[in-house]
Order: sequence, then C-alpha cells, then structure tokens
Amino acid sequence: MSALHVVCRFGMLRRWSGVVTLWIYMSLLVAMVTAERTCDLDFDDIGSLALLAPTVVEGRARRVVYDTGEPQGIIADSSQGISVVFDRLKLYKGQLMESAGEVRSIEVRYFGITADVEACVAQLPEIHRSYILFVRRNDSQVDVASMNVSNSENEARRQRGRYLLTAFPVRNTRRNIATVMQYTNCSRCGM
Repeated sequence: MSALHVVCRFGMLRRWSGVVTLWIYMSLLVAMVTAERTCDLDFDDIGSLALLAPTVVEGRARRVVYDTGEPQGIIADSSQGISVVFDRLKLYKGQLMESAGEVRSIEVRYFGITADVEACVAQLPEIHRSYILFVRRNDSQVDVASMNVSNSENEARRQRGRYLLTAFPVRNTRRNIATVMQYTNCSRCGM
C-alpha cells in the first residue's frame, strides 16, 4: 500500500470522526430540547445528568408530602402524587427564583415507593440524607395537591418553590460532587 493510500484513508477517518462527533452533539441537543428530562433516556452518568439539567442542587431530604398535602406514614402504592421537601440547599447550576428572600427549601416531585423510569418517578429518598438533584421549575399553576391543603400550607409551598425531576437523584458522595462541579463549572462542556 502506498503512502498516498494511507494518507487518503487517514483523511477519510478524520472526516468520519467529525461526523460522528457532530451526530453525538446533535443527539444531546435534541434530547435537551425535546425531553427536558433524562430519566427515560440512556444517560446514567452524573456528568451528562448535570450537563442536561436546567437546575442542579444539593439538598437534604427533610420530609415526604403526599398528594393530600399532609405528611403520613407508609403508603401502599407508588402514587405520582408524592413530593419530597429538601432543605440545606447548595446550588451548582441554574437559579432558584422565588418571591423576595432566600430560598431555604424546595419541594420536588415525583417520587414513589418504587422507581418508574418511563414516568420519571424516583424511589423515595432516605429522610435526613443529602442528595444531588437534577430538576426543572414546575410552571403548572393548578395542582391537585394544592387544592387539598390549607391556605397556610399552600403559602409555604409557594414560598419554597416546586420543582420536577429531570433525572433520578444521586447520593452526595465526594466523587459525585466532584463530577457535578466539573460539568457545571465547565465553560466548554456541551460545545
């Protein structure tokens, strides 16, 4: 094989690698725009989850709130009406925009007794454990749970903010936090 053939083949490989790279970036962009979640996609690495989520925050699971608005004991089914309130927040990416004042806690939906990947329903976290959350703002104004609670609980929910999962939460280990910081502070990531 002549040197010209080797150079031509190398040039074709370089072009194909560029096409493959472009295809991967386009797939990620389409996934971000259309899905706004990664639960039912094949992204399970923390870097991709942090890159794709609009908001990444660390928080401690403080309490579970069921669709009636009242904390309860064990529930029999994996209803999608289960939310978890997280406090001790540390923001890595995005904004926690609320009414005047600092955000001290957020309410995140949807959780269940068992995880459901297609519906983006995560398994209930352990209370008093810290997690890294991949969320987006819940912009829906009408919510069944908000109709079943008192005015004071409704006001507390409005002040703390309601969010939806875009991916399943992960425990806040040193390795996970380092990965999240790498992908949320990277100026060239996703380019």
